[in-house]
Amino acid sequence: PNQISIWILLLREICNQDKVEERVEIMGQASEVQTATVGQASAYIFNNQEGDEVLYLTDQFSKIKQKMNVIDANCIQIGLEQKKSSVNMRNFEREANILSQYNKFLDILNNRMKAAIDECTENFAKQAKQDMEGQIQEKPGSVDDDFTKCLLDKLVKKYDWVSWSIRVFKEKDRIFFFNWLAGKKYHGSEGGANDFDVMTSNNIKVVISFSVEPKPIDRGQIQQEIERQKLKGNMLEVAQMLRKNLPKYLVHAISHYKEVVETNNFPKECYYYEKHKEAYLCVHPE
Repeated sequence: PNQISIWILLLREICNQDKVEERVEIMGQASEVQTATVGQASAYIFNNQEGDEVLYLTDQFSKIKQKMNVIDANCIQIGLEQKKSSVNMRNFEREANILSQYNKFLDILNNRMKAAIDECTENFAKQAKQDMEGQIQEKPGSVDDDFTKCLLDKLVKKYDWVSWSIRVFKEKDRIFFFNWLAGKKYHGSEGGANDFDVMTSNNIKVVISFSVEPKPIDRGQIQQEIERQKLKGNMLEVAQMLRKNLPKYLVHAISHYKEVVETNNFPKECYYYEKHKEAYLCVHPE
């Protein structure tokens, strides 16, 4: 029948059109035709099950069903992906929040650690002096290598980033004559706050100086300045005069009438210590 032929043509148009809008319009027309001819089409199909039109319709409906199944599966997959994306987004936000809190905590921890290190670095000299006072109370020691080495080892173990120098000598000798020759100003240092001294219970003077970042010294210049100076008399004045011509150096002068024991952990190129005819001289960067 002509109406069935029109229905077949419309189905062909549905399968061949590219635009969805046109397919919808065509399907609308097909619906009208189908409504008018459903009875005739049904009778024709049942009476002509082997006909070409019936086979074509069956094939086209099968293809449409397959495409609809694919579309349905794709829709289900899209829905699953949307749910997954939603979960991932929530997890991402949660992870970003945790990471942000962790970074803030890490910054606070690093700042506290840095503050503690800075405080220790800046105030270590005061603590080192207290350590030495406690050490000499336990073991007063004597003017010898074992005593000075023991003190140096304790300092280096606790303050290993610092270069230390220790000079040990008696405050007063048993023989009055040597005390008189040495004079009241028998030792003196000049060069900032990079030194301190402690006294043992048996009148041994321990002078300690230090440098955090010592730089190489000009040994020739130091020796030249020493040769220009008179190393007699007031050792504090000797240290001050040398320091005047050797800026950025710490200078410690001790009368040669004293017995002095010295030790240090300075790099060799950053340290000068010699016993001259009239004085012991220690020079190193501040």
